[in-house]
Formats: sequence, C-alpha cells, structure tokens
Amino acid sequence: MSGSRPPAKRYSLLSHARVLALAEDSPSIIRVRNLQVTLRGPKDAWGRAGKSQPALVSVEVRMRNSFGLSSEMDQVQADTVHYGLLAKGVLRIMEETNHSESLGSSVGTIWASFTGHADLKGSVPSGDPFLNIRQVEYLRVAIKVTKASLLGEGVSLSCAAAFADGVPTAVASSLEIHGLRIPTLVGVNANERTAKQIVLAHLRVEDFTDLKEDLHVDLEAVVTRVISESSFETLEALAQVVIAKLKKKHSDLVSEKRVSGEWLFGIELQKPIAVPFAEAACVELRGRAKVL
Repeated sequence: MSGSRPPAKRYSLLSHARVLALAEDSPSIIRVRNLQVTLRGPKDAWGRAGKSQPALVSVEVRMRNSFGLSSEMDQVQADTVHYGLLAKGVLRIMEETNHSESLGSSVGTIWASFTGHADLKGSVPSGDPFLNIRQVEYLRVAIKVTKASLLGEGVSLSCAAAFADGVPTAVASSLEIHGLRIPTLVGVNANERTAKQIVLAHLRVEDFTDLKEDLHVDLEAVVTRVISESSFETLEALAQVVIAKLKKKHSDLVSEKRVSGEWLFGIELQKPIAVPFAEAACVELRGRAKVL
C-alpha cells in the first residue's frame, strides 16, 4: 500500500468545505468511521494531561481513479486501499504511540504515517507513506474524544487536504466542541423570562493550525461562562457576544505565545424547545480572530 514520497509544493489553508469541494468529483471513496481507540496524553475535560481516554477515529480517502482494476480482478490493487488495512493501520499507530502531547499531535501521527509528511503542508518528510499517496486526491483524519468536555458530547480535531501528485495543494484543520448543553435565560416571550432553558452550543474553530497544545478546555470555559451568565432576548445577540469573547481569548493566547494562527470561529446556538413542532430554532455566527 505504500508509495514514494514526492517533493513539497505550495499549499492554501482553506475551510473543510472548500477543501472537500476540490475533490467532490472523486470517483472512489473509502471510509472508516468511528473506530474505537484508547488515547493517551491529550487533556481531559478537567484539563488534566496524561490520562487514558476513549476516542473515535474516522478516516476518509478519496482516490484519483475508480476501482477499475480492483473491481475487475476482485482483489485489492493500487487503485484503492483496503478498509481493513486502513483500520489496522490506525490501531497499530495508536498502540505504538504511548503518549501524545495533544489531540493535534495524535491526529498528526496518523497523518504522517499515511501521507509521508510530518506536517500538513507537506514540507517535512516522515518516511514512506502507508497510502499510495500519488493516487490519493483527498484525505481527512479526525479524532473525537467523547469524554473531553464537561457539558458537551465531546471534542474533535480534524485535518484534511486535497492532493495533486502526492502533495497537498489545499489543507484544512479544525477544532470542534460538540453539543454543549448550557442553561440560560434567553427569549422574547414573557414565559421565557421567568426561567432558564437549555441552549445547545456547537463551537467550530477553522484554520486551527496551533496543534501542539490542547486548548478546548480554555475555549469551552469561555462559551459556558458567557452563555450561562447572559440574559439576552435573542440568540443573535448572544452569539455576537460569544464570538467577541472568543476573539478576546484568542488575543490573550497570542499574547501568552500559546498560539500564533488566525482562527475562524463559528458558533451555532440552538433552543430545542423554542418551536414546539420543530427540532430546534438555530442561529449560527462566524468571526475571524486576527493576529495583530
């Protein structure tokens, strides 16, 4: 399954949607979803490092060509990668990696083994790739840690790239905090001003290239504090303040030299009981945090 490592070229940092769009017409796709592994090292929900945690790994590979030879011969050939070997490759990597300093490092270890590149932009070689990388048009690796959030459904980090001749031409990296359930006072109706209701919050940070340190605990604390202490009438006003506070936190992290990238924050807020016959009322707002 391995292929030789080609030289590095220039690349663009884009959103996951835009990177995927570059390979949306790929004729063949192989996926392994939510492979259960044990993760050692990244911070847990309390910010403690070095604890073993359950995690789910997902990998998607889009090939440049269809399964022509593999389909014709009914055998795994160079035009595909066997999903069983893909899963075994992930398990082997996770077992051999006794400790990772961050969730980003864990994703990076899988990425390096699969692509032969130690970094997303493909400028640092890491040995022969597990994949026949010249046949790959798109790769996405994601890890979700299901117990890494105090009030949510988990934390995930994903990296993706579109490839040409085996090197990345466009890359994406994002951190997400899923399904935060936070009680708050919000709403325009008289009944909504009498008691708190649950707001579901989903935070997505695109262009998240600061992968060496776990920052989900810091960011969850900001979102939780702002929402729980607020009393806005509209989700729109609440989302605006959440984004503003996240930008301020990013500025503080830059000042502390903990991060260097310019992030694109996206916050989705839902009121599950706002509309009785709808699953939820929802708004989403995005805002970029710049490095001055």
